[in-house]
Amino acid sequence: MRQDTLMPAAPFRASRNKRLFVIGSILLAIALGTTALVVLGVRRLAAPPAAVPAAGGDTGALVIDGLQQTAARDGVTEWLLNARTAVFLQAEKAFLLTEPRVTFFRGEGQSFFLSAAKGRVATERHDMEAEDDVVIWNERYRARTERVRYTHAERMIASDRPVAITGERGEITADTGAVDLPGNRMTLAGAVAGRLAAGADREPLQIASDRLRVDMDGDWAEFSGRVRLDQKSTTTTADTLTVHYIRPAGDAGAAAGTGEEVTLERVVARGNVTVAARDLTAEAAEATYDPAAETLTLTGRPAAVKSASAVVRAERVVISPRTGHMKAGNGTAGRVSVRWSAPASRP
Repeated sequence: MRQDTLMPAAPFRASRNKRLFVIGSILLAIALGTTALVVLGVRRLAAPPAAVPAAGGDTGALVIDGLQQTAARDGVTEWLLNARTAVFLQAEKAFLLTEPRVTFFRGEGQSFFLSAAKGRVATERHDMEAEDDVVIWNERYRARTERVRYTHAERMIASDRPVAITGERGEITADTGAVDLPGNRMTLAGAVAGRLAAGADREPLQIASDRLRVDMDGDWAEFSGRVRLDQKSTTTTADTLTVHYIRPAGDAGAAAGTGEEVTLERVVARGNVTVAARDLTAEAAEATYDPAAETLTLTGRPAAVKSASAVVRAERVVISPRTGHMKAGNGTAGRVSVRWSAPASRP
């Protein structure tokens, strides 16, 4: 069962020199087609203010100075909307909004927030649109874009415009983005590029891919499609690459940009993995980088490590990029293969 409440926001009351109307809940419910209540700050104007353009020449637009609306499902509040002004379009059963501010509730005390210069909300479907200087954030991430749409049935926020994400882990940009509120997942697509923190005293990771999925509860991010990862003199390419982080003990989610230390636990690349580091090139089905041990572990295919003078093939190869040491093993079967190349003969 859905429940909706509509009332003026306290910070946006009309000034005393404006004509005020008190409209009963029954009358307004008939006008809006939803259970609603407005107690102050309502004006009926021949033409809406310039800040809130009316659509379709609706000269009977209902203008509200300070709007607050909530939407609930099965007795649980799902979002709370505030706007500086709202123009009701009766034919479309929608409000045009200026300076909308929305809180999306996820349960367990977690929330997402949205702000924009202008927007629109459908009074029956509860879908929303927001445009111009759109900011979406929670305790860990902040996203900026120019247009988003919220689909209430799926509880999905999506943007078809370029998106920039900042947070404690770094910065990411992409052509489009979406947030799945029930699953607490973020998805970016198209020309994904960014800079990720690797921990104290370590060079950041520069990464690019076609797509990115972020589990905002699980502290991992998966890049897919033409993935390229650069750190210092090492470049890794793969079909997919998953970055795992460790949060500080007892940290329930620090605000983005607060400087809370987030440690890179490991990076796992899968599918057509190639690693180029200094004078070595490695190929494998899977590669795992452990920043604490400063080791790169290659498995599958079997893995192959090539240099100007030798080629090593094994089921498992462990490389220390810092020291240049390498250890190869055959696991439960197979043999380690080493092929040396003779130096070119002198004339």
